[in-house]
Amino acid sequence: MFVASIIAAGGYALNDAADYAIDRLNRPNRPVASGALSPSRARMTGLALSILGVLCAFMLPVEAFFIAVVTAPALLIYAAFSRSLPVIGNLLVAACAAAGFLFGSVAVRADIGQTWWPALFALLVHFARELLKDVEDLPGDRESGRKTLPLIQGTPLTLRLAGGVLLLTAMLTPVPGYAGNLHPVYLPVVLLSTALPMAYTAGGAIVYPDRFDVSSSQKRLKWLMLTGMGSFLTGALL
Repeated sequence: MFVASIIAAGGYALNDAADYAIDRLNRPNRPVASGALSPSRARMTGLALSILGVLCAFMLPVEAFFIAVVTAPALLIYAAFSRSLPVIGNLLVAACAAAGFLFGSVAVRADIGQTWWPALFALLVHFARELLKDVEDLPGDRESGRKTLPLIQGTPLTLRLAGGVLLLTAMLTPVPGYAGNLHPVYLPVVLLSTALPMAYTAGGAIVYPDRFDVSSSQKRLKWLMLTGMGSFLTGALL
């Protein structure tokens, strides 16, 4: 967890340094956008943390080191070129989030087979969240000339795509209960705590994109990620 947190913090710092002008409009309370930290200082901090994370990963199993070596530069690439990578940039961030589950599994030499499903769900939910964030950041992105899917194809299509990804995730959540070695309690817990609320959110984005509340849905998805992980832990530990 320590190594993954360092690499993630480095990625956040690099991204904040690259997006400080946009964040002055979209997220003015962030450290760089608010002026509490200069872009150059944030950039140097991000690079230092990324290098430190990779060096620390060298002491872990080779599979974990490989994931760290791939993830750290991927976050750097996203920070540098996200302006011109619509959808691809969203997928890149989502893949890095999913890699955290695989990294944790191989770092402690656990059975990676139990980690593929949480990693897949993390990939899908983070991809949907990145699309929703692009919709939320539309004013600043438009003024800065950034290329995002809602600016290129419109907000309704972006919301329907995010909703479709969330609906697919909700439909897949019961599968590990049948395909994995999880306790039977996993199914009712994940359906009630995660799948049904996620399907409800997905339906709103697909059917009513013009009335969809992106901000509240973002907060709901954060809770649903926690309930989803809690469902997996419950099924695995019982």
